Amino acid sequence: GLDRLYARMAAMNLLNTGSDSMAPDDDASSGFDDFGDNDDSDDDSGSGDLSAKDKSQAAVYYLLVELYSRGLKFLPIDIYESDAKNFVPTPDGIRPPIGCLQGVGTSAAESIVNESRRRKARGEKYISIDDFQASTGANKAVVEVLKNEGCLDGLPETNQVSLFDLF
Repeated sequence: GLDRLYARMAAMNLLNTGSDSMAPDDDASSGFDDFGDNDDSDDDSGSGDLSAKDKSQAAVYYLLVELYSRGLKFLPIDIYESDAKNFVPTPDGIRPPIGCLQGVGTSAAESIVNESRRRKARGEKYISIDDFQASTGANKAVVEVLKNEGCLDGLPETNQVSLFDLF
């Protein structure tokens, strides 16, 4: 969630050295020239320098802070409304892609989005997490990530109905 995002951003700010400023310079054209892929920065030498991955994430975090400061709202990831790779603008805010969740790969995200769009077009919904997993081909790790992020809230674990659930 956002708490982890802000915690990570704060930690990256603490690690950030004076030579790699997160805020864009006034004279920089895009503001993200310093966040490129540096092959020599992937080592964990303990010098306090950010890796290329951390620098690219820092650029995303910087953009998130900027969007929040402008009043833009981020909506939760939704298995029926989110795209696989692209942010989806709505009148209520921006919905992140399913593929941005750590542990959910591009092919898994595309499979989830394709099946969810097919079901939405037919007016159907997933009846359980088992149904979701079987129809999308998502593995247990992907399902666990989606559960942890609240994307599967409200779905029962299995297709089976207990006699006790009826009363």
